[in-house]
Amino acid sequence: MLFLPLLLACATARHRAEGDIVRHVDFAGNGGVFSGHNDYQLRQQMQQPHSRWGVLVWPFLYTVDPRTLDPERLVRDAYRLEVWYAHHGWFDARVEGWSLEQVRRATRRLAPVYDIHGLVRPGDRSTLRALDVEGLPPALQALKNATLREAPIRPGDPFDLELVEDTRAALERALHDHARPYATVDLAVDARPEARVVDATLSAQEGILARFGDVTVEGTEKVPERFVRQAADLEPGAPYSREALERAQRALFGLGTFAIVTVDPDLSDPAAEAVPVNVHVGEAKFRSLRLGGGVDYDGYLPTLRAQLKLRHTNLFHELIRAELGLRAGITLDPQAGGELSGLPTWGVDLGVSYPRLVGGRASLDLKGTVEQNVYTGLWAYRRPIVDLGATWRFDEAIQLRVGPHFEVYTFIGDLGDAQTARQQRLFGLDTGDDFQYELTALDQLLTIDWTNDPLKPNRGSHTTLSLREAAPLSDRGYGFVRGTGEVKRYVPLRAGGDFPFTLVGRLRATAIVPYGATTQIPLPERAFLGGATSIRGFRQNQVGPYQTLCTYQTVTKRSGFLGLGGQVEGTEKRVVRYHLPEGGNVSGEAGLELRYDWAYGVTFAFFGDAGALAPSLAELRGSDLRWSAGVGVRYNTVAGPLRVDVSFRPLYPEDDGPTPNGAIPAYTCKQGGAEPRVYDFFSNFAGLRGTEHPPFATVLYLTFGQAF
Repeated sequence: MLFLPLLLACATARHRAEGDIVRHVDFAGNGGVFSGHNDYQLRQQMQQPHSRWGVLVWPFLYTVDPRTLDPERLVRDAYRLEVWYAHHGWFDARVEGWSLEQVRRATRRLAPVYDIHGLVRPGDRSTLRALDVEGLPPALQALKNATLREAPIRPGDPFDLELVEDTRAALERALHDHARPYATVDLAVDARPEARVVDATLSAQEGILARFGDVTVEGTEKVPERFVRQAADLEPGAPYSREALERAQRALFGLGTFAIVTVDPDLSDPAAEAVPVNVHVGEAKFRSLRLGGGVDYDGYLPTLRAQLKLRHTNLFHELIRAELGLRAGITLDPQAGGELSGLPTWGVDLGVSYPRLVGGRASLDLKGTVEQNVYTGLWAYRRPIVDLGATWRFDEAIQLRVGPHFEVYTFIGDLGDAQTARQQRLFGLDTGDDFQYELTALDQLLTIDWTNDPLKPNRGSHTTLSLREAAPLSDRGYGFVRGTGEVKRYVPLRAGGDFPFTLVGRLRATAIVPYGATTQIPLPERAFLGGATSIRGFRQNQVGPYQTLCTYQTVTKRSGFLGLGGQVEGTEKRVVRYHLPEGGNVSGEAGLELRYDWAYGVTFAFFGDAGALAPSLAELRGSDLRWSAGVGVRYNTVAGPLRVDVSFRPLYPEDDGPTPNGAIPAYTCKQGGAEPRVYDFFSNFAGLRGTEHPPFATVLYLTFGQAF
């Protein structure tokens, strides 16, 4: 309210435009959203701006910067649009004219507002009849054929000058990557509008074979020059490759110590067989401090958190990386009588990494973590973890990490007989009141990244294979082997000569085999399905059977009045239910997603997910199969794609309620029954459960990052 007078005082001034205001620009006669010449694409070619949404909507009108009408720009925009149409194969396209629709009259204090309507006649679109390449010797024909196979346009597609130019650039780049840095490719286009065909010819000049010459390094101050040369990996005498130059730049940025990196070849002399290369770097700040905070909610208890992280990327001037992270928080737990109690949660992270072993091809890192937290609202635990890993990079795409892993999982607090019995069943250990387990293992992780873009891939594949061998070194340890494999494949799909669609497939499987005296895999190590990056028709880890665990609280109850102001007090027991998924030792899942890159940074997606979870491979049945399908939208932000997915699936047995108790009375509720958990949007409402629930489940996800 204090700022309202100021806002109103400024409103009139903000809407005193020097001329008429343009609210919106649209077109008639063009195509729809997927036509290749929709309203958004045509507006992108115009210089006449339009105001953002809200110029006439209170209170948004006070935040919108109104854009004014310029008739001369509209005249020039008509010509620009006709040229744009011709570049995309509509050689007979004409902009018939513009009409103005007044949506607000001028007043003494406000300018008039108009919508602009354009009328276009695109005519018929021409196709690319031929795409020929001239000037290459027989030894380079295979290179030409490989380039044309992956070209964004092919004979028979609608003509698009931009895509033909992209093909020319791709061929020129391929020649540069094959030791011909002076190669050039020219483009000639022969358009025949009367026949609705276009012939394009790429004329290549291959140039001489060349190699890398002397490599100079500039800009180093506290980072030794030898580390820059090792990371760049540009050996004098090696065949020239543009890809090698870009790979060197990525590797130098990957060191985390440089804010500026340029790798420039000297191509001034087209007769020079040795190409000099200049590497220029600008060192960044080696030390950083980050502070943050937030709130976590695991479905049962909220936790307030604060975090501090210290980082050094060039310790002792040897590119040694060191990190120290501190976390502190408090988990709020409502007690009987409505009071809140708080359990302190905290964590300490320490990591040291040396990335310059074996000439930069290998690295060694040591990480340690100690945390105190609460597991799904049920019990508090303390967990120290130590990892030592050695990573070997075979090349930029393939790397292998191997190292030991050790952790101790200790329950803290007074568990009681019922809780102790639950943990013994969940973790397969009988250790009395002092419940604790150990995990000693050897981990291996192989990563193969053959995608074309690490941030937004649309071609190639990404494979990860992980293996963990756990050995019981004490009576509190486990013996098992766990293997997980995941393959993601990205395939661009053509549409109208372009590749706006990407088909993404993912296969993932996990198998866990106990051995020796181990019969029960600890709960955190089991396989689970369901979630934003799994089968999206289920909430996190909710595929398969689950147990309902209960705690009982004595609550003081006040009812009625005694005398004038007194109340009758009594006590009653209230049950709090915790739904704990059981997981399994075998899981497999598959996902398929079709993405369409539209406009404004928006991508639409249609997806389907399926998978199965079982205690063992022998117990896997067809009835264990789960599937879901849905639609989603992604919006590109600086923090990554903001993703909204809506998934639908049939109802399954786990939607009816938890696993039957069997012969373990300490494992289910003693009163009130084991009620089903909330498993989708509709089950949030008690009145829609049971027979009134729709015959399908609906789950909504709002998160950052792609599903796979």
